[in-house]
Amino acid sequence: MPRCRDRLLGAPAPVLTVPTLSAIRDLNREYLELLIADRDAHRYAKSLPPPVVAGLADLNSSARRAIAACPFALFSLGLEHQDFWRTATVPRAVAEEAPRYRTSMPLSAESCFSIGALFFAWHVASTQRTAARVCFAIPDFVVDNLAGLRLGDLRRIAFDCPSLMKPRWPAHSGFWPDLIRFASRGDVERLNTTQLLGSQLIAVELRLNAAPRSPMRTAMTSLSGESTGSLPLP
Repeated sequence: MPRCRDRLLGAPAPVLTVPTLSAIRDLNREYLELLIADRDAHRYAKSLPPPVVAGLADLNSSARRAIAACPFALFSLGLEHQDFWRTATVPRAVAEEAPRYRTSMPLSAESCFSIGALFFAWHVASTQRTAARVCFAIPDFVVDNLAGLRLGDLRRIAFDCPSLMKPRWPAHSGFWPDLIRFASRGDVERLNTTQLLGSQLIAVELRLNAAPRSPMRTAMTSLSGESTGSLPLP
């Protein structure tokens, strides 16, 4: 008897393919390690509150993998900020372009991660529009414009605007602390519930991006620990 196919004929394709989901989890694992390295170097400006990062550092590798197994990025690349990306995606005249490579170009661990993550977000936006929204909370306008960027533009943005990358919802009392607590206990059910909360928060962000002046939008900005007015111009 022939084996059943993984997908029924005529059924819609999944929003997140297995390779995309695997890549997101890999990036999440790397980001957790970056947060811990950032803590060890005594840099907290772009990180989570010190007690939260200390909790991450105390987890074993299995618990960190469990936290990283989210269907969305645990970090933000600032892709929800439409004003920034509206400017970033305007084509530059050749005369305005800065040198693509400089001997003094920094190559920190944060820069390396940011470049890889931004390139992956661009790839997903170019090939899987809905997945880009689910994984990175990218509004429709930004999905369209991000996909149209040149590779050199992505590299320039990653190097010139390091403040774009931040943890998601660092001020949310029920997200990162609960991820750490339930992962440390091996409580898979409650850990999954907390990760589901993250998916719900992304859904709320996507909905509110259509109404940037709403009071709820202001509340979500507070949870993210970000100020849209503080972003650098590309």
